[in-house]
Order: sequence, then C-alpha cells, then structure tokens
Amino acid sequence: MKAILSYSLYRRPKATNEEDAIGYLSAGSVIEVSRIEAGKMLDGISIWFFAEDGFYYWGGGVQFSDEQVFGEWQGLNREIKLAMLTSIISDKAFWIEKKVIGAVGFAIGFKNDTMVAGLALSIFVDKKVDNEQTAKTVNYLGIRGLPIDIKVAGIISHNGTEEMLTPDEDLPMRMGGSISVVKSQEFGTRGLFLIKNKKQFVLTCFHVLLSEFFPKNTLYQGLPTRIAEYPSPVKNTSVEVKTGLITYGCYNNNNDFAIVKMENKNEFLNGFGRRRFKGFYDADTLPSLLHKNVITAGAVTNIKQGKVLDTNGKVVITNTGQRFENVVVTEKISLHGDSGAPVVDENNKVVGIVIASDEIERSYVLPIYNLLILNGYAFN
Repeated sequence: MKAILSYSLYRRPKATNEEDAIGYLSAGSVIEVSRIEAGKMLDGISIWFFAEDGFYYWGGGVQFSDEQVFGEWQGLNREIKLAMLTSIISDKAFWIEKKVIGAVGFAIGFKNDTMVAGLALSIFVDKKVDNEQTAKTVNYLGIRGLPIDIKVAGIISHNGTEEMLTPDEDLPMRMGGSISVVKSQEFGTRGLFLIKNKKQFVLTCFHVLLSEFFPKNTLYQGLPTRIAEYPSPVKNTSVEVKTGLITYGCYNNNNDFAIVKMENKNEFLNGFGRRRFKGFYDADTLPSLLHKNVITAGAVTNIKQGKVLDTNGKVVITNTGQRFENVVVTEKISLHGDSGAPVVDENNKVVGIVIASDEIERSYVLPIYNLLILNGYAFN
C-alpha cells in the first residue's frame, strides 16, 4: 500500500535509529509499504513501516489517507498492538480529547479492565455520556478498528491497609514513611532513597513539599531555603523528627518530584517491610506491567497491593488542571497523604511513585525513569 512521507525520513536497515541510515527520502516522497513493525520509540511513537525498497521508515513521518486500510486491529500481534496504542497516545490524544466529552486522560489498557476482552485505548472521563456520541473504534496509521474503552475516573486529585508499616521507627529508615515541610499541616510519603555525586537524598512529590511554587514556577532549585521534616510531626510524634534541605523540585507533564538532601549518611534503606528495591522500569518495559500486581507503601495506607489497569497514560489532575504523561493507572492503592509512596512489582522492581488518586477506584503512578535517566540520580 502506498504512503506519503509527511517530512524527510532516513532509510533505516532496521526499525531503529541506532542503525546507520542509508540515505533519506524527502518530504512528499511516496513509499510502497509491505508490513508494520514495533521498533525503537522516537518522540513517543514506536511504529515503523517496512517498504518494498528494503528499508524501514519511522511511523511518525508516514501518512496514510483516512480511506486507506493497511490492516485490521485483530490481525496484529500483541507487540504491535502495544506499539500502536503507545503511538496514538503520543500522536493523536489531543485530537481524540476534543472528540470525547469530559475527557481527562488516556492510557493503554484492557477493554473493561479484563485481559480476555483484549487491549484497548482507555479514555478517562469525569462522567459517562450517551455511548452513541463516542465511536467504538478509531483508525490510525492505516490500521482499522483500534478499540476504545470509556472509563469513568471522576475527580483526579493529588492526594486500605493489608499489612502494618513502621518505617519511621526502623534504623535505617525505610521508604513509605511520612514527610512534610516544616510547620505544614499536610504531609506526604517518602518514595525513594537517591544518590548523586556521592550525596544522599530522599524523594517525594513536588506537590507535597513545594505546592506554593506552582503554577508560577514549576522548577525549584536552591532558593528560597526550605526545610523538610521526616517523619512528619503531623503524622508521627512518637519518634525523633529529623530535617533535610529541599534542594530540587520539578512539576510538569513528566515530573512531580521534590528532592531532599539528607544530613546524615546511610539513614535510609530502599525498601519497605521485607522488600528491597531492585532496578526500575523504563518507557519500553512499562507496557509489560498490564494486569500485573504492584505493591505500594504509603504513610496512610501502609502496604497495599493492586493490579495495573492501564499504562502509558495521559491524565489531568482535575483540581489543578495539570496534565501528566506516561502515567501508570492501578486499582486504588492510595489515599490522601500517600503521595510520593514508592510502587514496585512483585519482584521489587521500581515502577514509580504515587501522585494522585480519584474518589472512585484508581490510583495514578508517575514512573521514576525520567528522574533517574535525565537528572543523573541513582538508587541502590
């Protein structure tokens, strides 16, 4: 099937930009597409097309007319379906948002949250409207019949117990304990013990420690001096309260992080209960979490387990209007005060930290890879 290049693209021998290109084709060139593949993600799009000239072309620059049908959704394998869903969220979510009344986010999920029903594009809405107003499927990059699942999210705002958690009483202290700004009446949860340039830090959410700085300034670093307390005296008055300097914070589409420098070395441990954190998920591996169990430890909820319902989501925090990208959506595993709580899989691999929940049935987790890969922090 013929397709047009919307702008100039390199001719790659494999579906990745890590292979040397063999020249390029200019914008407006026509290629004859033979097959579709999942490949290296570039700008959120991981679909690649193999053409009859023997080269691969990145899907973000390949254009089909609305009438062209290169393939049917049901004929794709799981890998390509995941790549297709990831790509449409990055490429077309804004357009879909305008078509769906009350949309507050998008994600990769299962139809009706059941594996048997198959993969689908989840669209979160504040309330359901007449189903006839929303199409059941969409077409994208020549693939017809990509299914849509409308899910009520309600009000998503920053904010159940199976095992007691006492991270504030351990030495070294575990993650999942409370933390707050000095003299604040609000508190959140410690999420991860970090290392950078031989200095030690602890992680929580920007909106927990630095909420007064947004939306005016979504990047905080150094000044003015602000001190965090851990455990938060608002939550825990039974143990000695320590303090740390808040050195860095970022609040934007991919970040809700605040970093606190520790005064004493080796006072924290990356773990909660008997769990010790091992490695972390990146953008390419997040979709593999679908329908798997994750575990969190929050200052309010203690240790809680739930299934991953959606991955690679885009959601809007209803009460602030802030949009987040690449969010993992889980069954409700958090309450107000759990923001910043670490989330790991059953093998203790870190997913991210809790940033929000809704009043119905879901929690929202911000992956950790942006902070670790782009900002040079590490954990052990």
